[in-house]
Amino acid sequence: MGRTDDMKKIFTMPPGKAEYEYVVKCQFCHQAYRIDMNSDLYYRLDRFLEGEGHAEEMLHDLPAEVREMFISGMCPECWEKTFSGEEMEE
Repeated sequence: MGRTDDMKKIFTMPPGKAEYEYVVKCQFCHQAYRIDMNSDLYYRLDRFLEGEGHAEEMLHDLPAEVREMFISGMCPECWEKTFSGEEMEE
């Protein structure tokens, strides 16, 4: 995937709660992002990626922009570049 210093940290659990490091890569810009999480979140993420439940339910403790990476494969920066002017044009 690449070195850890090439990754951007996008989310971490409160201090002392992170047990796992999950790396997700944006499908558009190919930047790697690091998400530090506890075992409960890791388990729910695994279930979600296997097709169980909805992101809002399974990954409720992640910010919406991080959940979006698991839904669309798009990082927050690419999302903003793609959709920032959408409402203005309508």
